[in-house]
Amino acid sequence: YSLFMVSYPLGTAGQILQALVGMGAHWKFASPLWYRLSTIVLLLYVPGTPRQIVSMWGNRKRSFKKRNVVKQEEEEVEEQLPQGVLWPRTKIGDRSSTLTGKRIFAAAAGAGPEGARAAEKVMKEKQWRFAYNRHMVDHVSQSLQSTDVCLAMARAGLACAQDSFRFARWGHAEMSMREAMETFRSNAFETAELQGDQPLPGKREVTLSYGAEALGQPYYKFGEQRDRKISGLELRQQ
Repeated sequence: YSLFMVSYPLGTAGQILQALVGMGAHWKFASPLWYRLSTIVLLLYVPGTPRQIVSMWGNRKRSFKKRNVVKQEEEEVEEQLPQGVLWPRTKIGDRSSTLTGKRIFAAAAGAGPEGARAAEKVMKEKQWRFAYNRHMVDHVSQSLQSTDVCLAMARAGLACAQDSFRFARWGHAEMSMREAMETFRSNAFETAELQGDQPLPGKREVTLSYGAEALGQPYYKFGEQRDRKISGLELRQQ
């Protein structure tokens, strides 16, 4: 829609030149009728050429307007896309926390004493939302067998999490967390030291907010006494 500003005048000039050459031939060798018809054709270029150029100019403006609208819509869609750390997508396109959690637990369990059997047991669990607690107990039980086992399971789970979780940032393709940590390197972290100016208490004691009057009462039943503090023997009894 921009080349016409050059091609149209060149094409019109070429056509007029051909018409003039043909008019001379008609006048000398054919008949004056074809000469007069050629003259009429040339006269049509006077109103037709500007109209054609104006029409193409209008098409050009509409085309660029649509292009700018599409580009703006793409930018708006990109701004609305989630950024930062994301749950991975499933086969149907949604982002599932359940499947991701199972995979991370399975990876950790696979590095434990029971190996692949424990990982398979986790992945075959169909009621993960309601039955994950027993897998959690098994996980802790295996981790307590030795320091090396605990570290191996933790590292396997963390490695799976780094490969599973996704990271998105404007202008970049979505990638795994492991790739993001290698791609976006900058001095983004700082170290600060906080110094207090008040003296330390003479006696340090752990204190918790617990408003229940009797042992074992659930937290949601003592909303009016939630500012009550317990410590010492009372805290131990809880």
